[in-house]
Amino acid sequence: MKLDLTQLNILSTDDPDFKYQVLQMLHTQTVEVAKSLKKGLEEINWETVADAAHKFKSSVNLINQEAYLYFKELEREARDSNDSHSLAALTQQGISLCENLGKSIQVELAD
Repeated sequence: MKLDLTQLNILSTDDPDFKYQVLQMLHTQTVEVAKSLKKGLEEINWETVADAAHKFKSSVNLINQEAYLYFKELEREARDSNDSHSLAALTQQGISLCENLGKSIQVELAD
């Protein structure tokens, strides 16, 4: 997944140490959010899914606008929908998105 670091670069005023720390924090969050989404999916607890999506969407906006929009929609659906089949599919996609973001962040951290 391609990262867009424009917002992060603005926030960090191109300070490489700050940028590195934020990317490390985001990487940690991707792992934690993926775990929360998996737990919510296994327990069929859509409130857990909504909370995880809510917590992550603002942070992920620093590196990927599409991911922000996805987690915003996942949160809304998890709070408002009663369609467990649809929510399960959306949650699984969110888990995959976290995993892909985590890989992309690792690549960025290695550069």
